[in-house]
Amino acid sequence: MKKRSDGRYCKQILVGYKSDGTRKMKTVYGKTIKEIEQKVNEIYHQIELGINVYDKMTVAQWADIWLKTFKTDIANNTYERYAGIIKNQINPVFGEILISNIRLNMLQQLINDMSGQYAPATINKTKNVLYQMFKQAVSSQYIIVNPAENLVTPKFYQTDREVIPSAKDYIKKYWGGMVALNADTFYEAYVPENLEFSPYGNRKLNSMCHAWSCTPAFFIRKYFDNAGF
Repeated sequence: MKKRSDGRYCKQILVGYKSDGTRKMKTVYGKTIKEIEQKVNEIYHQIELGINVYDKMTVAQWADIWLKTFKTDIANNTYERYAGIIKNQINPVFGEILISNIRLNMLQQLINDMSGQYAPATINKTKNVLYQMFKQAVSSQYIIVNPAENLVTPKFYQTDREVIPSAKDYIKKYWGGMVALNADTFYEAYVPENLEFSPYGNRKLNSMCHAWSCTPAFFIRKYFDNAGF
């Protein structure tokens, strides 16, 4: 163990051996000797559990491995949707972060940020990809727990003052816009100002067969039934 010029302590520990017999070393940093000892003990505990503590696997790297290695048995459209979610939703936010550093609150913030911008179906698919991806990382012994285990979908919240004056017009503009396009089902993803929009990066992957969206019914039942709407 030695003290660095920046005041921190560092220590190199043996974590295994490569295929050619050379040693795998890992450097641990800490502000105090006690912190170093705690981190070293944690690493040795992870090794005992079979966790890979040597490879510095980023989310983008793992997502690529997960998709190409563990998702070869799914339908082509599903595969492309997964790839689109990883490319457009997950990697821009977490791609360069080590999978061992991902926490539930980080993933939940992504889901929260998507709420109101994307259809619930898209948000749920993103949650599903995150869950499956990190579950496989646990099985592959890169991490101990699945950080996506307890992700929740945020509910739609707005005050009456915000919703009532605009709800009827919004229903006509948004769902009426699909009707005006001769749609006989409602779309998974629809942006009136950009008909080519896709959360997967390719509109051909969007689901066009959603029989009904419950949001108009929610608006009508909650805000207009008693007003003669």
